[in-house]
Amino acid sequence: MARVFAGQGRYGAALHSMQDAVNLLRQSKEMTWLTVEAIGGWGDLLAQVGRAPEGKASLEEALSDAHQIKDEAYVAMATNWMGDFYYYQGDYANARTQYAQALAIASRTPSKETQLHAKVNLAKTDLALGHAAAVVPVLKKLSQDADGLGLKADSVSARSIWPRRCWRRRTMPQRSRH
Repeated sequence: MARVFAGQGRYGAALHSMQDAVNLLRQSKEMTWLTVEAIGGWGDLLAQVGRAPEGKASLEEALSDAHQIKDEAYVAMATNWMGDFYYYQGDYANARTQYAQALAIASRTPSKETQLHAKVNLAKTDLALGHAAAVVPVLKKLSQDADGLGLKADSVSARSIWPRRCWRRRTMPQRSRH
C-alpha cells in the first residue's frame, strides 16, 4: 500500500503504512527478502522526505540483512538504495560509488531488472556530475533495454531523466541538423 500512496504523492500515508509493516517485520525477527525490501524501502522513503538520519540507519540495516540472507540481488538493491540516499543529499560522488558497487554486484546475478536500475542510477549521477553529452545515448539505450524487459516505468524514467536534468542546468545537447 505504501508504494501506491507514494506514487500518488501521499508521503504521510506512505510513511505510516510502511512504518507499520517495518515494525511488524522487526518484531518477528525473521530475516528474509521481504525484510530487506521493507526496511530498505522504508529507509529510501525516509531519505526522500528529508528524514535522512533515520533513513540511513534503515538502509544500513537492510544492507546488513541482505548480506545475512546471502542474496546478491538484494545486496545490489540495498546498495542502490544507499546510492539513492547520497543522491538525495546532493553527494553525487558517493552516490556514484554506491551505484557502481550495486552494478558490480547485480552483474553477478540473473536479475536484469536490478542491473538496469544500477545502470540508470549511474547514468543519472553522471548527468548530475555534468557529463550530459556522454550520458544521453546511454539513457536512450537503457530506455530501450527497459522496454525489452517489459519495464515500462523504468523505460519512461530513463527517457525523462536527461531532459529534466539538462533543463535545470541549461545544458541540453544540441540536435544535429541534417
